[in-house]
Amino acid sequence: MRVKNISFYMGNNAVQRKHSEENKIIDGRGTAMASDSIAAKKAQAQKKAMKIIGDAFSGDKKIDDDLNERREKVRTLQKESGENRAAMKDLQDQREKLLEQGYAADSDEVKNLDEQVKSYAELISDTEDEIQMENAVVRQSKIERLKSDPMVKAREQADSVLEAASDEILGDLITEGKQHIDEKLEEEKKKAEEAKEKKEELEEQIEARKEDRKEQEKLTEDILEAAKEMENAGNTVSDAQQAIKTLMNKMSLVEDDVKGAAVDQGV
Repeated sequence: MRVKNISFYMGNNAVQRKHSEENKIIDGRGTAMASDSIAAKKAQAQKKAMKIIGDAFSGDKKIDDDLNERREKVRTLQKESGENRAAMKDLQDQREKLLEQGYAADSDEVKNLDEQVKSYAELISDTEDEIQMENAVVRQSKIERLKSDPMVKAREQADSVLEAASDEILGDLITEGKQHIDEKLEEEKKKAEEAKEKKEELEEQIEARKEDRKEQEKLTEDILEAAKEMENAGNTVSDAQQAIKTLMNKMSLVEDDVKGAAVDQGV
């Protein structure tokens, strides 16, 4: 008996590794939210700074308006004082004429003029006092403004507000960046652990494949040896097939595990 073309389907023991590049898509919503937060803080700080400057400007304008009103009042008082002086001078001239005309100094006509002159003199004195007071207020207000300079202070306060907002935004960006880095590191660590587990699993599979292959090679040798022995003993093909099947059963193998085995029946 001659045994020809015995073949065994060993299975696919080639390990194929698929390298797939993970598409990393950055979610723009997080970036948009961060940008909106920064823009909101900037707008809020600018609004606050503008209010400080606006309030200072309004206060400064009120001072200017008040000073202008006082200056206008001084001009009005000066005009009234000038008119009163002219009227008083006219009364004094009339008194002199009466005296020249022979009226006595204690006459009713002269006394009446004297009373009017006196009233004008008092009025002029009160007006001059008021003018001096208004001028003093204007001077003092100008001095106080030079000392405090509210607009300069307002600009300094506005700069402080904007600077504080910038520091806060910078701090938020640093914190956000640190969180992003920590998340990336944690993600990379997780990926590395998964890759390590997959590598270990793959190595186990490779070792198992190697063991299976050794067993299959041993089975092939045993079958070929059995077939050769039966051929030398002069057994028939049917006897050889039966002996091989019995050998496979003894080794606890299923026929499907060695698919493709074929024994050439040609003698």
